[in-house]
Amino acid sequence: MAIGTRKSELATYAALARKTKVLTAEQERNLARRWRDHRDESARERLVVANLRAVFKIASEFMNRYQDMEDLVQEGVVGLVRATERYDPERGIRFLSYAGWWIRACIREFLLRNRSLVRIGTTQKQRSIYSQLGRAKRALEEQYPDCDPAKRFKRLGKLLDASPELVEQMEGRLNGFDLSLDVRLSDDSETAYIDLLADEAPQPDAVATAKQLEHLRGLTLDDALESLDERERYIIENRHLVADAITLRELGERLGISRERVRQIELRAKEKIRRAFSAMPDSGELLAG
Repeated sequence: MAIGTRKSELATYAALARKTKVLTAEQERNLARRWRDHRDESARERLVVANLRAVFKIASEFMNRYQDMEDLVQEGVVGLVRATERYDPERGIRFLSYAGWWIRACIREFLLRNRSLVRIGTTQKQRSIYSQLGRAKRALEEQYPDCDPAKRFKRLGKLLDASPELVEQMEGRLNGFDLSLDVRLSDDSETAYIDLLADEAPQPDAVATAKQLEHLRGLTLDDALESLDERERYIIENRHLVADAITLRELGERLGISRERVRQIELRAKEKIRRAFSAMPDSGELLAG
């Protein structure tokens, strides 16, 4: 099977995913070495096909944001193939742990790229709001079914650990639509929207390379935080992601556990995050990609 991403191949991917056996660690290392050292296409193809199940599983996680499963799977396969190009079997990391990062990154990039002609999330906090806003809205509706509109963004901000202004801005972007800047303000006006814009920011090509690594690290951190349970995430956020870190003793009092138990949970959560970053490509791979 030639590795591709056409929509007509979705059924083929699904059939292959169902009937292909999961590889052992030794099998996938051998296949990865054959591809890396000898460019053996059959080895790469087998590595990809054996991990198609993961593409479907990860793609399904994004169905609440984009309803076309075919597109999501296509982008996930692109990420899977990219992972074969960069995976180092000598690092001691299972291929899927590494490939999962690329699958999610390609799908996320696709969603941001196609949601609007204008990028809707450029900072880590904006991307976090983008991925969690729907969940926060549902939680707000459950907690406050008759929420006062004047308090809505303030309460959403607390759920998302963001300012009400930023939440309102991101919701506006998500619910908005694209408008040509060449459109005139009114039928009897000679002024177009583009005439009102002041270009004060640096050109995108001047900052793209410097921002690439920061962007990908942000995606990795978002995914790592999502993998933590509620208590682990609460401890990490209050110990490492706020301006004024809370002490172990104070966290223990809040959670009703001992200071030592908080320390143990923090170490466990940090190890999960460390593993997520260990599977992330290094800067040289990213710049080469």
